[in-house]
Amino acid sequence: MGEEKTDGTNQGGMFNDKSGKQLPLAMQYDYTNFYFGAGDDAFGMLDPFDEWWKDAKPSGYYLYSLPMQGSPATRVDVRNTKTGKVEGDLLNFASYNYLGLSYRPEVKEAVIEAVHRYGNGASGSPILSGSLEVHHELADLMAEFKGKEAVLLFPTGYSVNVGVIAGLMRSGDLIVADQYAHASLVDGMILSKANSRFFRHNKVDDLERKLKRYEGKKLVLIEGVYSMDGRRCARTRHRGGLPALRSADPDRRGSLNLHLRRERSWRCHQLGSL
Repeated sequence: MGEEKTDGTNQGGMFNDKSGKQLPLAMQYDYTNFYFGAGDDAFGMLDPFDEWWKDAKPSGYYLYSLPMQGSPATRVDVRNTKTGKVEGDLLNFASYNYLGLSYRPEVKEAVIEAVHRYGNGASGSPILSGSLEVHHELADLMAEFKGKEAVLLFPTGYSVNVGVIAGLMRSGDLIVADQYAHASLVDGMILSKANSRFFRHNKVDDLERKLKRYEGKKLVLIEGVYSMDGRRCARTRHRGGLPALRSADPDRRGSLNLHLRRERSWRCHQLGSL
């Protein structure tokens, strides 16, 4: 990499701040520097990042994976990886632990009891040796709570979208997703090998154009709250929202299904509907 990446002479340029001062070397890179690799070695893709890391890590510009010193509460202590100092009482806006369940005393006691009974994990896939009695109990309780015959349990919201979409759709089918669909939905689309299209955000008329004259199995992917910008799926037909989406199948033959990725402050990454 070296310090000769730029001469830093253009005031306000790509590698200068507004005063004309050259930016630190770690700040002269963006995503495009890491997207392509050179040569025939597959691991050559990592070389640009490795060079950037050598400067960014000791300089304190790598702000990810900072080690927390305790549970993911509303306020946390985090070790500064540059100075080694523990920064205390910081507000935590990044956790998915919305209800604080992970550190409630009764939850921790239940975890301890489960560890004594089952050990540290199932050590197997659910279809073979990895299905524990506690998993079946949870599935039964969830089905009762949702008023359904049965439920499927996934370890993460990401795996739900990848697994469900790829499990239902095949080559030759049609998937149409909102343009702001989460990356997990897009990955499920790719894995399914179905024909994939995107419609303009919350625009039912554009969705109808994508669905028009397509015969066969169709799946529409939307979200309750879009994580890209925080907007909700609009709820009125006038605004082109969820009720309108439900009637967007032009032939009304029942071949259209909606996959709604739930995103709410109290159930994000937990519950979905199909």
